[in-house]
Amino acid sequence: MPGEKHPHDNMLELREAFKQYAPIDTSLVRPFILESWKRCRLSSTHRKEEVPVSAEELNAALRRNRELLESSVPIMEKLFSSISAAHSVIGLADNSGLILHIVGHEEDINALSVFQKGLYATEEHSGTNGIGTGLIERRPIEIIGAEHYYGNATDWCCCSAPIFNENDLVGILNISISAQNHHP
Repeated sequence: MPGEKHPHDNMLELREAFKQYAPIDTSLVRPFILESWKRCRLSSTHRKEEVPVSAEELNAALRRNRELLESSVPIMEKLFSSISAAHSVIGLADNSGLILHIVGHEEDINALSVFQKGLYATEEHSGTNGIGTGLIERRPIEIIGAEHYYGNATDWCCCSAPIFNENDLVGILNISISAQNHHP
């Protein structure tokens, strides 16, 4: 209906009010998103810079995570072949949040500048996001549009799932899709 707000607009207003310490109706924000926002707001004064690690650091991480990559990359490629028309990007990060591998169309990868191989996607770097928040939650999650704490990913939706070996969290798989193409 004309004049009706889109749910994204409401979340954007809530997030911006929260950042300014204004009172908000917290019942309108999913609990794990609210907890992530609180962590991000606390750490925003010492937010880590989003710059790629050195080639040496990336190569060392790729070697350390060889088994994770060998088992995940074929699955990522198969998954992407079934969703490639949806303007999505699939990424794999290790348990530190370092993005090790990305599958997607070049224009979609470039559009999602915060989601690049060799970048850390932790909450300390990128705010509320599929990888960073997923690593903390240690369960499958979805971050929709303005639920991302920083505005650089507001046009995207992220779905992530942690990857465990027998005992430990070893990585996380994330699918990012443009908010306009999001569907449950």
